[in-house]
Amino acid sequence: MDCDFYSFSSHKLYGPSGIGIMYGKEDILNKLNPPTLGGGMINEVSSNHFSYAMLPNKFEPGTPSIEAAIGFKTAMEYLNNNNYQDYFLNEKKT
Repeated sequence: MDCDFYSFSSHKLYGPSGIGIMYGKEDILNKLNPPTLGGGMINEVSSNHFSYAMLPNKFEPGTPSIEAAIGFKTAMEYLNNNNYQDYFLNEKKT
């Protein structure tokens, strides 16, 4: 698709609320500053300077919602294991 950014929410795919996916081109993400700070997103700190961690950690403040990530993964596995073409074919038969 060659888009700069792409995102979607887990709950749109039968997964838990409050988690999703965001894709961004690496060169653009490296130029952006995160909107918040915390957790493992800081690489090095001195008395007058700090540096961000490498991507994707640069944009991951705090502790991740592990249970939501597992739920999202399970929802994606469910969707990937179903042949939705069969649903459409059954609809046409009735």
